[in-house]
Amino acid sequence: MKKIVYLLLIFASLKGVAQDLHYSHFMQAPLQRGASEAGNFDGDLRLTALQRRQWSSVTTPYRSLSFAGDGKLSALHSGLKGLNAGIQINYDRAGDGDLTALQLLLSVSYKIALNSDSAHFLRVGMQGGIVQRSIDFNALTFDNQFDGDVFNPQSLSGETFGENSFSTGDWGIGIGWTGIGESGMLDAGFQVMHLNRSQWSLLESGSANYPLLYQFTIAAAGAGNEPLQWKPALTIMRQDQNTEITGGTELQFRLKERPIRAWAFSVAAFYRYRDAIIPQVALYYDKFRLGFSYDINVSGLREVSQARGGAEFSIVYIARRIRSQSKSSTVCPVY
Repeated sequence: MKKIVYLLLIFASLKGVAQDLHYSHFMQAPLQRGASEAGNFDGDLRLTALQRRQWSSVTTPYRSLSFAGDGKLSALHSGLKGLNAGIQINYDRAGDGDLTALQLLLSVSYKIALNSDSAHFLRVGMQGGIVQRSIDFNALTFDNQFDGDVFNPQSLSGETFGENSFSTGDWGIGIGWTGIGESGMLDAGFQVMHLNRSQWSLLESGSANYPLLYQFTIAAAGAGNEPLQWKPALTIMRQDQNTEITGGTELQFRLKERPIRAWAFSVAAFYRYRDAIIPQVALYYDKFRLGFSYDINVSGLREVSQARGGAEFSIVYIARRIRSQSKSSTVCPVY
């Protein structure tokens, strides 16, 4: 019976408000926050990977996996200054029927200095690609397959379905602003996804347009030379009648200050409104950041979930190209 109810919930989401995947480590998923985030970091190349597993205490776990890479095209040619690009692959699988979404999205952004001292920047971007959705109907069970209290997999379900997979296009736009001062940095971004409102129904009859996704994110960081650094962040997502608000702060401790292979450790506490408390820890080493968090469920589902939401891992790698000094500059030796 649980699987029947679960199937109804799946179909309700397909016909009504299909949702995008989301991460508690939203600051480590820049291209998820919008195309304008491509190239918006201190470096030339950034690679990210995130893995999330949730609701294993309630049903078949929901699994999400993302890989992304973005960078500044000026690292390839000086004539491309301000132009950035990125690519991401997202995989999301939910429930007994393995309802799956596989996305391949490309992002392009352009960064413009708003004043002569380059302390304020405007970013605009576009994102687009292909999305494939699928489901395994054979993994689901129905009333007609139960003989009393016994499930008989040989019995016909009596249900008729259409295709079990399809592909469609998807695209969106984003805009962002960055301000840099002596006390630190402030960054804000806004994106709108699914502008083409493509069909997302897996049912033979009827159709569903994927709802627009609006997301606003704002984050700050203290001056880079401080041994302790606060990094507050807030993101708000709105899709159809659903709103998700997640905010909190990270406190980073520098353990070893060196020109290369510096060490740092951070602890963080985030809160997803009316859903979860999210403690996080992270380790910084040289060009890498390794993060882990666990969602402690505080919603009305906690009586069933036993407060267990899900674990999440993230890896970020940032490379910086060593640029040669001009002949007129004075180079100080490094001791």
